[in-house]
Amino acid sequence: GELLACDTPQNLRNHQAAEILEIVTANPRQTGHILRDSFPDARLMLFGDRLHLSTSDPERMAADAHQVLAGSAMEILSMTRVEPSLEDIFVSIIGDREQPRVENDLAVVGHRGVKSEGMAVAVTGLTRRFGDFVAVNGIDLEVRQGEIFGFLGPNGAGKSTTIRMLCGILHPTAGSGTVAGCDIITQQEEIKKQIGYMSQKFSLYAELTVEENIAFYGGIYRISGSRLIERGNWAVRMAGLEERRKTVAGELSGGWKQRLALGCALLHEPPVIFLDEPTAGVDPISRRAFWELINSLAEGGITVFVTTHYMDEAEYCDRLAMIHQGEMIAIGSPQELKTEKMSETVLEVSCDRPQDILAELEQLPAVRHAALFGRGAHLVTEDLQLTEKGLSASPLASRIQLRRVMPSLEDLFVSLIESKEKRAV
Repeated sequence: GELLACDTPQNLRNHQAAEILEIVTANPRQTGHILRDSFPDARLMLFGDRLHLSTSDPERMAADAHQVLAGSAMEILSMTRVEPSLEDIFVSIIGDREQPRVENDLAVVGHRGVKSEGMAVAVTGLTRRFGDFVAVNGIDLEVRQGEIFGFLGPNGAGKSTTIRMLCGILHPTAGSGTVAGCDIITQQEEIKKQIGYMSQKFSLYAELTVEENIAFYGGIYRISGSRLIERGNWAVRMAGLEERRKTVAGELSGGWKQRLALGCALLHEPPVIFLDEPTAGVDPISRRAFWELINSLAEGGITVFVTTHYMDEAEYCDRLAMIHQGEMIAIGSPQELKTEKMSETVLEVSCDRPQDILAELEQLPAVRHAALFGRGAHLVTEDLQLTEKGLSASPLASRIQLRRVMPSLEDLFVSLIESKEKRAV
């Protein structure tokens, strides 16, 4: 109920002492462990193949981090200072007073004999038709054990239909594959025993307490006696719900509900878990805490398959696949996709009120499209020199500044869809 800050986005950034160091190494999860042990009070967040370290003294922190990682024989691929996002600023302002860090004890998560190497999900030519409508069209996909894999696409793209086939709920029209070592055609009931699933909407019983929900789902998974007590206590600890055991689930906040749902989905120790839009409508601090849990699960060898249509959420994944109209249009790590899959150049436009000149920007030579991005705009061009030449002769030249930037996942997704539609014409 308190107003913590009110200003323009840029002034909010300028007034914050915290800055962000982006660190890239060959093993980001191990790097995160090393840095957390060395700097327990620092704010550290894993974004797929990158780490963001929040600090009020970036030069000193960079020197200390270099020394710590060098002492651990961890090769640093890059360490640069990046501008904090508004989410970074929000988390910095709030601090830990609302959501204390959850100490995760995931050592008791078992793998039930699943190999630590290999593919948790592997499908070829996966297809599903509903009459004449092709909802999923020939998807080839492999997900490694212990990987956080993102399935990115808009509503209606085919994500849910694909997940239903992978979970053994929907029979494929064509194709083959395995999930957790079980055949998706002949072992659908066995698949259901080997996976966990958490839906987008809170699917537990709102009128039951935290403990009662856990006991109920333990019964569904045929867990009883001392084993249920052990797994129930683990779920409560993992979710940080020790002081809310007797709380009715319907009275929990969105973030706590999601943690409870995740705990229930993991009671039977599945080697693969499917999360459908896991943080929709959840505040930034709860979302970051939730993703810390997800990363801990992956470190423990559990494969996490996440569906989302949020581009920023996809950055948290080790790899992701982009799907549109039932077809997979790209696959790779977030960094690979942004650096290797986009043929056009992206320019960042800096000016006052960029929303007023979007139409003019799109009229520049070779520009495919312009869109608001943060406090400025992103301009996608097929010919950088031609666009810059056209700008120099335009009335916009004195009003804006341009610089080349790495495309966002949103830039890439739009570009891939446009190219796909152009080929179809």
